[in-house]
Amino acid sequence: YNSAESWLTKSAEQGDEIAQFTLGLLYKSGDRLTHNPSKAKHWFSQVANNKDSLIGKEATKQLIDI
Repeated sequence: YNSAESWLTKSAEQGDEIAQFTLGLLYKSGDRLTHNPSKAKHWFSQVANNKDSLIGKEATKQLIDI
């Protein structure tokens, strides 16, 4: 999974909202990546800045649940 995490992180750092949201979910759940609420919040907050998109709205919901 390190390779997948690496590629997701690279995409997320370049602003890919799907990669950011996916990393948030994986860090929040601890599924396949080590549970890390701090990293989950970081990635969800990147997506939540775009409140006009559906994924931005869902990221905001995820932030509330952490």
